Amino acid sequence: MSGRLAVSASLTAGALLLLAGACGYSLVGRSSSLPPEIQVIRFATLANETSRVGVEQRLSREIARELATRGRFSVQAAAAGADAELTGAVVGFDLYPVAFD
Repeated sequence: MSGRLAVSASLTAGALLLLAGACGYSLVGRSSSLPPEIQVIRFATLANETSRVGVEQRLSREIARELATRGRFSVQAAAAGADAELTGAVVGFDLYPVAFD
């Protein structure tokens, strides 16, 4: 009986591995829907449409850092030599406490 159970468990595990491989999983930051010819992205500071001063600079800095550290793109502020341009605006800012003391 334990031999049949081991075979059944092995078949189930194998089926699960095959299904997991076909689910479309990819590592974060390793796939892109952009064309491969886009290598250099122009990214200037986001526009700030909130009353919070400086939020656009901090968010812009983090977005540029994240694009650069993923390794596929080079990020620059100048339009010359860029393959694509990323623009945006911060339109809202809310701050909520995580815990109360």
